[in-house]
Amino acid sequence: MSYIYKVTLFIGVAAIFAYSFFLTAVTGSHLGYSENWKEHLTFTPQTAHGPQHIFEIDKFIYAFNIQPFITIIFLSSFAVLAGLFISWVKKRFSDKGKLSSV
Repeated sequence: MSYIYKVTLFIGVAAIFAYSFFLTAVTGSHLGYSENWKEHLTFTPQTAHGPQHIFEIDKFIYAFNIQPFITIIFLSSFAVLAGLFISWVKKRFSDKGKLSSV
Protein backbone atom coordinates (compact mmCIF):
# COMPACT_ATOMS: atom_id res chain seq x y z
CA MET A 1 0.00 0.00 0.00
CA SER A 2 1.21 3.46 -0.74
CA TYR A 3 2.09 5.91 2.00
CA ILE A 4 -0.62 8.39 0.95
CA TYR A 5 -3.28 5.68 1.08
CA LYS A 6 -2.21 4.66 4.60
CA VAL A 7 -2.22 8.23 5.87
CA THR A 8 -5.62 8.89 4.28
CA LEU A 9 -7.00 5.69 5.81
CA PHE A 10 -5.64 6.62 9.23
CA ILE A 11 -7.07 10.15 9.11
CA GLY A 12 -10.46 8.88 7.92
CA VAL A 13 -10.71 6.19 10.58
CA ALA A 14 -9.50 8.63 13.25
CA ALA A 15 -12.24 11.08 12.26
CA ILE A 16 -14.89 8.34 12.40
CA PHE A 17 -13.53 7.24 15.78
CA ALA A 18 -13.63 10.78 17.20
CA TYR A 19 -17.17 11.44 15.97
CA SER A 20 -18.55 8.11 17.19
CA PHE A 21 -16.74 8.52 20.53
CA PHE A 22 -18.39 11.91 20.96
CA LEU A 23 -21.85 10.51 20.16
CA THR A 24 -21.35 7.54 22.48
CA ALA A 25 -20.15 9.78 25.32
CA VAL A 26 -23.06 12.20 24.94
CA THR A 27 -25.59 9.36 24.85
CA GLY A 28 -24.01 7.70 27.89
CA SER A 29 -24.02 10.94 29.85
CA HIS A 30 -27.81 11.09 29.60
CA LEU A 31 -28.06 8.13 31.99
CA GLY A 32 -27.71 10.47 34.97
CA TYR A 33 -30.65 12.57 33.80
CA SER A 34 -33.02 9.61 33.65
CA GLU A 35 -35.48 9.32 36.53
CA ASN A 36 -34.87 5.59 36.89
CA TRP A 37 -31.09 5.67 36.44
CA LYS A 38 -30.49 3.10 39.20
CA GLU A 39 -32.36 0.46 37.19
CA HIS A 40 -29.77 0.69 34.40
CA LEU A 41 -26.72 0.10 36.61
CA THR A 42 -24.65 -3.03 36.15
CA PHE A 43 -21.25 -2.38 37.73
CA THR A 44 -21.98 0.68 39.86
CA PRO A 45 -23.08 -0.30 43.38
CA GLN A 46 -26.75 0.34 44.12
CA THR A 47 -25.61 2.39 47.11
CA ALA A 48 -24.42 5.19 44.81
CA HIS A 49 -25.66 8.48 46.22
CA GLY A 50 -26.15 10.36 42.98
CA PRO A 51 -25.75 10.28 39.21
CA GLN A 52 -22.24 11.75 39.48
CA HIS A 53 -21.05 8.43 40.99
CA ILE A 54 -22.05 6.28 37.99
CA PHE A 55 -19.16 4.26 36.56
CA GLU A 56 -18.18 4.97 32.95
CA ILE A 57 -18.73 1.34 31.95
CA ASP A 58 -22.39 1.68 32.96
CA LYS A 59 -22.69 4.80 30.82
CA PHE A 60 -21.15 2.89 27.93
CA ILE A 61 -23.59 -0.01 28.35
CA TYR A 62 -26.46 2.47 28.50
CA ALA A 63 -25.23 4.12 25.29
CA PHE A 64 -25.04 0.68 23.66
CA ASN A 65 -28.65 -0.02 24.66
CA ILE A 66 -29.83 3.31 23.25
CA GLN A 67 -27.66 3.55 20.10
CA PRO A 68 -26.09 0.17 19.33
CA PHE A 69 -25.07 1.05 15.76
CA ILE A 70 -23.01 4.10 16.78
CA THR A 71 -21.39 2.16 19.62
CA ILE A 72 -20.45 -0.68 17.26
CA ILE A 73 -18.92 1.86 14.87
CA PHE A 74 -16.98 3.33 17.82
CA LEU A 75 -15.62 -0.08 18.84
CA SER A 76 -14.84 -1.09 15.24
CA SER A 77 -12.99 2.14 14.47
CA PHE A 78 -11.02 1.74 17.71
CA ALA A 79 -10.03 -1.78 16.67
CA VAL A 80 -8.95 -0.58 13.21
CA LEU A 81 -6.91 2.27 14.72
CA ALA A 82 -5.26 -0.13 17.15
CA GLY A 83 -4.46 -2.52 14.30
CA LEU A 84 -2.98 0.27 12.18
CA PHE A 85 -0.88 1.46 15.10
CA ILE A 86 0.37 -2.04 15.93
CA SER A 87 1.27 -2.74 12.30
CA TRP A 88 3.12 0.60 12.12
CA VAL A 89 5.08 -0.19 15.31
CA LYS A 90 5.90 -3.71 14.08
CA LYS A 91 7.14 -2.34 10.78
CA ARG A 92 9.22 0.35 12.52
CA PHE A 93 10.93 -2.15 14.81
CA SER A 94 11.45 -4.77 12.11
CA ASP A 95 13.14 -2.14 9.91
CA LYS A 96 15.49 -1.15 12.76
CA GLY A 97 17.18 -4.54 12.64
CA LYS A 98 18.11 -4.20 8.97
CA LEU A 99 21.16 -2.30 7.81
CA SER A 100 20.30 0.56 5.55
CA SER A 101 22.28 0.88 2.37
CA VAL A 102 23.54 4.42 2.05
